[in-house]
Order: sequence, then C-alpha cells, then structure tokens
Amino acid sequence: MNDNDPRSVFSVAIEYDDSMSRKIREGTHNPLSGITLRTDRESLPRGDDVALSAYLHSFLYELATSVLHVVAGQPYAFSASDGPAYVAVEPITTDAVRITQCYSRSTALHPDERSEDEASLTVRQAAFVEETIDAGTTFRDFVNSTNTALTDELRQFEWHLETAKTVSSQFQSRPNGESHGR
Repeated sequence: MNDNDPRSVFSVAIEYDDSMSRKIREGTHNPLSGITLRTDRESLPRGDDVALSAYLHSFLYELATSVLHVVAGQPYAFSASDGPAYVAVEPITTDAVRITQCYSRSTALHPDERSEDEASLTVRQAAFVEETIDAGTTFRDFVNSTNTALTDELRQFEWHLETAKTVSSQFQSRPNGESHGR
C-alpha cells in the first residue's frame, strides 16, 4: 500500500480532560479542546503530542456537516479554530476522502493553491463517516452525562448527527456505493 492509498483506520482523538469536564459542569457546551485526526500511520496536525485547538461542539458539528457533503460527492471546508486553521474534506473517489489541514480559507477552498506544509490524510469514506458520527455521539453523551442542563443546547447537534447517520446509511445501501453527483 502506498502513501496515497486510503487508510481504513481513522480516528478523531479528543482530549477529554479535567479542564473540559469542569467547563461543561460550569455550563459551557462548546469547550476548547485538543483534537487530532489520525490514521494508523499519520495524524493531523503533524507531529508528536500536537493537537488542533478547537471548540469541540463547533468542530464536530462541522465535521458532521462534511459527511453530508462527502456522501453527495461534494467537498466541504470549515474553520477549525480561532486561529488560521481550516479543514478541507474532499471526496477523491467514491470510496476515499482526503482531509487536509489548511492555513487559509483560500487554500481550503482551492486545493491547487495548497503548499506542501498543508498536510493531508486519505481515508476510506466509510471509516471517515463512521468515526465522525461516533466522535459526535461520544461528545454528546459526555456533555449530557456531565451536565444535563446542557441537553437543550445539543438538540440541533443531535439532529445533525442523526441526519448524517441517515444520509450515510442511504449512501452505503446504494449499489456499488455510488454517490449522487459523481
């Protein structure tokens, strides 16, 4: 398998630490946390002990939105934090997705403008969809178990996760995994 082959192992690693628990107990449904996107060989951002600092609810909401786009054969880009960090999620085949950490909105929207420093992961679409939904569900469950007063704050997020599950299951049930618009 060469480096451009899609990886079937994909994870969204989130730092569920005491600080995040405290913020949620205090009423914050969108805590700042470290997030790392990983395959079995690489990670975004690149480097050991490095994480993207992002508002967790917002990041996972946008990642779930990217599922809706990817299964429809469309790219999606979003701001990943307060700083100059963007994530571009692009279907590159009917079975593979490229996830790129970009340093400007322009390069997130225009892949041909990206530099070598804007690292990418290529993963199987099914692994991306499944892990995105699992990470969102884990976050929702964590918030609900830590502070039940925040349940209403997550209703739209929960609906969005359910929509991503429904759309992705419809994609997976189509013959040959063909997506619309491809």
